[in-house]
Amino acid sequence: MNAVEFENVVKGFGSTTAIDHISLKIPTGGAIGVVGPNGAGKSTFFSLIAGFIRPNSGDIRIFGLPAGDPQLKQRVSILPQDAHFQKHVSLRRQLQLLAQLQGSPAHQAAGIAEEVLKFLGIAEKGDVKPSALSFGMYKRALLAQTLFGQPQLVLLDEPTAGIDSANAQAIHAVIRVKSRKSTFLISSHNLRDIENLCDAIIILKSGRVVHQSNLEDLVERESTLTVGLPQALPADVMARLRDLDDVKEITTSGEGDYRIVIRFNDQAQRPIEIDVLQELFRAGIGYRDMCRGTSLADRVREMTGKSTLPGTSPSSS
Repeated sequence: MNAVEFENVVKGFGSTTAIDHISLKIPTGGAIGVVGPNGAGKSTFFSLIAGFIRPNSGDIRIFGLPAGDPQLKQRVSILPQDAHFQKHVSLRRQLQLLAQLQGSPAHQAAGIAEEVLKFLGIAEKGDVKPSALSFGMYKRALLAQTLFGQPQLVLLDEPTAGIDSANAQAIHAVIRVKSRKSTFLISSHNLRDIENLCDAIIILKSGRVVHQSNLEDLVERESTLTVGLPQALPADVMARLRDLDDVKEITTSGEGDYRIVIRFNDQAQRPIEIDVLQELFRAGIGYRDMCRGTSLADRVREMTGKSTLPGTSPSSS
């Protein structure tokens, strides 16, 4: 059974179509990134899955049940980007109340709240009022409410936006552990987060799905080399690179972003990096960076037609 199924789903707000005839299936298990430029429909997509809003037309099934079905109450959890706590009520007390609202008996709610606080490494903050927390710690506390019980589907909208590295890494660790047994859908403009956390990806543009695949297939780790350069390559150097054994194709980035993407025979007997470096050395040209695969940011920009996505830069890799 799939975790999520959309069949020809349309959702509009007035004259604006936010979701435009989407049909897809998301299998159970693992972490799936949901990315795209602002206005692509990501938040509406999540709200439809959570049952907060209903489509104008089409069918949405979550574990075989209609989205919003009462039987999904403890099976699906969501952390919206604009989620917040009451400022002046202790964190522990609010989590207890939220656990009860999600269906846990009152006599179990205290233990459930304590369990998630410990799992997130913030048990000592239980009696602190949210207004006294740092922003990074506040985001970790918000994540706690998505982990009550054993949710089978967790929706996270920008879970690490604006927080420091230490708290982001703590959230990453939680997702990695929990996504072994549950399905996580993660929306983020930070494509490095998506690359680090996700097994698969869905790319939205103007309310439509323009790509859905395993992440490894999208960035072609096994058959592609990306090289960042300090300058554009002279034509004769590019010609020599194209003539190398096992090289199938070389493409270049846009003006001012000096990178080449080399697609090669993944059955090559010798690492392609060696031959590329030798040709650059002979030409007296250094390199800024080199990595297997293409940049996720590049692939998303290519598929959405956006030269720059929020949270990225044209040279991110």
